[in-house]
Amino acid sequence: MALRACTYQGEKMQFVLAIDGVEDPEDTAERRRLLEAFLRSQLPVAMEAEGCRP
Repeated sequence: MALRACTYQGEKMQFVLAIDGVEDPEDTAERRRLLEAFLRSQLPVAMEAEGCRP
């Protein structure tokens, strides 16, 4: 899950991007690294698509 403050339709809000159903590699550190990289790349895209400006 990733959370970032944004402005939506003139109001201050929190944008939350949650990922569910991710495959489960045995290496927890590697899983965390991959999820973090994915969330960092997708959060700005998802915010823009929803009209939520940082």
